[in-house]
Amino acid sequence: MPPDTLPAAPPRPPSAPHLAARLLAATLAAALAGCGGGGGASPVPPPVIAPATELSVSASATGATAGGAPVQLTASLNGSGTVAWALAAGSPGALSAASGASVSYTPPASAAVNAAATVTIVATSGSLNKTLTLSLAPDPARPGLTLVAGNIGNGGENNWPRDGLGSEARFSGIAGIDADAAGNVYLADYSLQSSRLRKITPDGAVSTLSNGVRGFGDGPLAQARFEDLTGLSVAADGSIYLDDSSRHFVSSSVDSWTGWTRKLGADGHVSTLASYGTRLGMPPRASALAGRGGALYLVGDDRISVLKADGSTTLLAGGSDGTGAVPADVDGSGAAARFAGLGAVAAGRDGNLYALTSAAVRRITPAGEVSTLARLEPVQLGSASARPAQIGADAAGNVLVLFAAADQTSYQIRKLGGGALAPLYTVGTPQGSYKTAALHMRVLADGAVLVAGRHSVSRIGADGKAVLLAGLEDDTLQAVDGQGAAARYVHPGLLAADANGNIYSVEQADGAPRTAVIRKTTPSGAVSTYASAELSVRVTGMAVNPASQLLVTVAPLDGAEGGGLYRVEAGNSFTLIAGVPGSNTALPLQRDGTGIAARFGLPVLAGIDSAGNVYLEDRVLKNNSGTNVRMVTPQGVVSTVAALPAGLGAAPDGNRYRTDLQAGGIFRVAPDGSQTLVAGTPALQLQLGTELGALPGHLSLIRSIVPTGPNSFAVASGSAIVRLVLPPR
Repeated sequence: MPPDTLPAAPPRPPSAPHLAARLLAATLAAALAGCGGGGGASPVPPPVIAPATELSVSASATGATAGGAPVQLTASLNGSGTVAWALAAGSPGALSAASGASVSYTPPASAAVNAAATVTIVATSGSLNKTLTLSLAPDPARPGLTLVAGNIGNGGENNWPRDGLGSEARFSGIAGIDADAAGNVYLADYSLQSSRLRKITPDGAVSTLSNGVRGFGDGPLAQARFEDLTGLSVAADGSIYLDDSSRHFVSSSVDSWTGWTRKLGADGHVSTLASYGTRLGMPPRASALAGRGGALYLVGDDRISVLKADGSTTLLAGGSDGTGAVPADVDGSGAAARFAGLGAVAAGRDGNLYALTSAAVRRITPAGEVSTLARLEPVQLGSASARPAQIGADAAGNVLVLFAAADQTSYQIRKLGGGALAPLYTVGTPQGSYKTAALHMRVLADGAVLVAGRHSVSRIGADGKAVLLAGLEDDTLQAVDGQGAAARYVHPGLLAADANGNIYSVEQADGAPRTAVIRKTTPSGAVSTYASAELSVRVTGMAVNPASQLLVTVAPLDGAEGGGLYRVEAGNSFTLIAGVPGSNTALPLQRDGTGIAARFGLPVLAGIDSAGNVYLEDRVLKNNSGTNVRMVTPQGVVSTVAALPAGLGAAPDGNRYRTDLQAGGIFRVAPDGSQTLVAGTPALQLQLGTELGALPGHLSLIRSIVPTGPNSFAVASGSAIVRLVLPPR
């Protein structure tokens, strides 16, 4: 070896990581060789997962509370795919993400929910979809008024008007509707106290255009006054022609009427075009109708006239034969034509007028030529007859007729073709459980149909579905068991509550039904019929004793002395504890004793003490004998005591709470007798309607109140039971 050459170093053993790598490489090589691979072979692809054919969804809870904790939503697939989540239209709240295997639903803020609602959530993956529904409850601790169950819509006469969006708005009594080219709806809204011109935008926003002060006066709309608006018609230039009238008392059986045609111009100024003098008995028929090309018509009882700018009229068609009898329909021109009871009349976009008579659909040309398009045949909706109520024509010239069922459960729109009227849309359920009111109809430029009842307006699109545009009807027709807003009460009142927060109410509490019906409503708003029995008595009071038994006092239907105390159990179980259910004529009218040996005058349950003793305020009408306090033990022993125990019937805060139907409010009564208004608006006591939300709110025909917990009460308001929560003191 050369002198400058060093000996070779011995080989170094491989480190542990290098050894592991060599062993792994050798193992893979062997595996590849065993499979026939090696060399430049491609790597094995991952297994293919087939698209999912099943989608499952679940929620961490079945319901949520406004302002409360989120609900976790989870989806799983049996194959490949992604899951998208969405809230159904109209469902309040928000989702944390639009896709993913798990998202959370966040309920809306506490102040945004005044009534129980249903939240619908849809999960989709390709062609797969599943729906989750959650119940959404108002925040039970938020001060204010919230719906427990029933309907808070307006019903009857003299209702409270309110501007707002959609179902938040209220109408006193819709007397006529029409729409402009932009789809804005105008209404004559009438009540016993005022008459207003109202407007609904296409998105359902309701506003009041006139001041609502009854009287007669032209001028700027803000200062103008109307007596009784009974109808209106919108012209192509945006002017609104209004039917106004005034009733004057003549005698106890006779009134006189004066009518006017008023005009609201595009400049916002109100003027009077014509006056129709005075007529005894029924109000005059003088309905303004705006036609094509600026034409203005006046529809009377038996004729249609052209109304000129100076207030004068010229006959277009129809008239009387002078006998006072209703003529038969006669086709012809001008005065030669006759109408057999002229009903609704509408202006078509083709320049013709279309009219309903008692027997036919008629067409009137601008030249006054009258012809019969179809005879009216009897229409049945289910087993109920339906009357022709309104007529209209769409942009294509199709004539539509509205038929309203006599039982108010449904209506049908029929389309004229081939000389006959064929069903087009049917709304409501014939002989169903809810009212479906239909008094007015207008056809919009886009073909949609507006239908109005007394207190709401709906829009029917091409799919035939009626969608609420604005207002809310009290559609209560009969008692309906169900959940929250789907349930219906008939004049609920005389409330009682048990320790679990269940509410008991007497049906038709302000009437005198032969059948005593008691409904039960859970804290979540589930309504059921608790007990029903034909006792031929009226329920005068109700409370729950410490043993969770429901007790009621009853009195005879005819108002005579007599009555008793019953224990009521679920089903049809009414057990007499003391007294007699029928009239009591034997003297003395009030008699102490046990069970049926005792006698009462007109007993009203006042309260139950902690020992289960029941106290009654028992009044005797005969000789104006006044009211005595009677005590009934749990064993049915009746005695007369000096006074009601102190604090009987008090709420947990030690105060008593009472309803005042005339004042339209709920009052706190302190132990010293002083009273404070806590809910309701006494200034509006003559106007019916319920307003939920922040206090003081508005209550309607409030009949009863019962404590359900600290600062919490159930109140019977109109056709609903609402929850009142007062601020802590």
